[in-house]
Amino acid sequence: MSLISEIAWGGWPHCAELNNGKLKLIATTDVGPRIIYCGAADSGHNLFYIKDDQQGLTGSQEYRHYGGHRLWHSPQIGYRPNQPDNTAVSFSINNNSLLLECPAEEATKVQKEIEITIDPCRPKAVIRHRIYNRGLWPIKLAPWALTMMAAGGTKILPVPKDDTLFMPSYAISFWPWTRPNDHRFILGQNYITLKHDSADEHWFKIGYRNTGGWGAYIVSGFMFIKRSLPVPGEYPDYGSTFETFADNNFIELETLGPLTSLEPGAFVDHSEEWFVFDKISLPLTESQIEDLMMSVFDKLT
Repeated sequence: MSLISEIAWGGWPHCAELNNGKLKLIATTDVGPRIIYCGAADSGHNLFYIKDDQQGLTGSQEYRHYGGHRLWHSPQIGYRPNQPDNTAVSFSINNNSLLLECPAEEATKVQKEIEITIDPCRPKAVIRHRIYNRGLWPIKLAPWALTMMAAGGTKILPVPKDDTLFMPSYAISFWPWTRPNDHRFILGQNYITLKHDSADEHWFKIGYRNTGGWGAYIVSGFMFIKRSLPVPGEYPDYGSTFETFADNNFIELETLGPLTSLEPGAFVDHSEEWFVFDKISLPLTESQIEDLMMSVFDKLT
């Protein structure tokens, strides 16, 4: 039995649902490539943020957020990454995998693909991101996968614990409008937490080399985890492999691949693993976070 079916969702008539009875993902093929829904299969609860006034829209030369999960390319120089993705994408289905392909961006000449493979039995999916250079000369970029999470949750990231003796073990990149003393942000001994606050419109963003390779978001009793281990190479934004952004609407979980010089016709590949768990209580202390993550990690292998 196929785990992928064609449906309508959110005002978009052409979407694809991947559902294995434990995890449900929905991608639209009317714009994108975008994954617009992620949740436990029978919950009816979308863990992704969706911009309500942009549901079902297509066309236009203006960039739209839409919501959900998207693929950009770093560094964010001007409006380089946020080119309009408002036209239909082609798709193909191969067993438990859905491949979404969009036309090359007119301004940058890069072409993006997202391939989603859902596990047949577990609440897990593998998301492969590919960026091709369709231009006439080499370009340097890093793949950048961004997931917009629903309002009201808490993000958890691991503090690197590399044994560097007397040398520093990690650094955090701050954007010029980020407040280091932001009430939503806590830098703990072992974990970084960022709480969403719908009343706080101030932008917040940090990045760092996340050697643990994972980030989690807890909202409404569910936990979403994405995992992407860093590989050797030069990374953008002072060496960031993981980044997070928050405003009053959502929190983003972002992973990056290393900067790569792409010859014409070449591509770069960047993968993430996604997991969803239910019946999760929000931990209040670092000790509770540790207990929760240890219990969850036993289910990831």
